Amino acid sequence: EYALDAGHQPVVDHIVSHAVQCEMLLGAAGRNTRLEPVRPPPEEQPRDAAPAPAGAPVPTATSAVGAVGESAQYLSRAVRYDGDRLLDESNDAVMMEWERPLMAVHADILCGAGGDRHVLNIGFGMGIVDGLIEEKGCARHTIIEAHPAVAERARRDGWGASGRVHLVEGRWQ
Repeated sequence: EYALDAGHQPVVDHIVSHAVQCEMLLGAAGRNTRLEPVRPPPEEQPRDAAPAPAGAPVPTATSAVGAVGESAQYLSRAVRYDGDRLLDESNDAVMMEWERPLMAVHADILCGAGGDRHVLNIGFGMGIVDGLIEEKGCARHTIIEAHPAVAERARRDGWGASGRVHLVEGRWQ
């Protein structure tokens, strides 16, 4: 809605198109792999909890994304770069190269035409959008990365070494 309200219909179209493609791919993958419901161990289930109403959705691994403490849990786990992917210790993708077209649209909008904007990126990941932001140009580029291993990779790759790009290690919240 923000993009529409700001008159960025091409961005909305690109995001929707990309999302539809992703959903189609995930749907195809889901037909080949059945996710098991996520249930807390018996000792963590409330004793007086009422049973879920008939037809209530059962949380799955993909719907548990908003779980309390997930961010801290993620930050304490290992991640690794594997070719064109950033994977967590469960081999789940954190970021993948196929996200580049969407990131390119973001960089175009964030940087504008004049190169005089200050850009903030929350989450370095593979540095895709950061590289595109640098190609487009901006007055100042700040990256906030919470995961220690990802921040280390960004530092090792030279992010934050120039006076214009500032790498902040830690959470933004």
